[in-house]
Amino acid sequence: KMINDSVSGGTINSGFTELLVRTTATADNSAVSKLIRLVEDAQANRSATEKIVDEFAKVYTPVVILTSLCLCTVPWAFGVA
Repeated sequence: KMINDSVSGGTINSGFTELLVRTTATADNSAVSKLIRLVEDAQANRSATEKIVDEFAKVYTPVVILTSLCLCTVPWAFGVA
């Protein structure tokens, strides 16, 4: 980097000289902060299809687990296996 060049947060000084850097933005305006904000917004604003799938999974998953447990234990309990 040369004098008056801009640097990003996390830039590493790979030279042997000291760098003097002036900050022009807060951490709230960083690329990582903007990315986090986008992800949070996307998670908060879910589509209707995602909501339906989540509601279905709340019922479907326990039913499948209970059914598989019964299929494993009931025949064994009655000596059919």
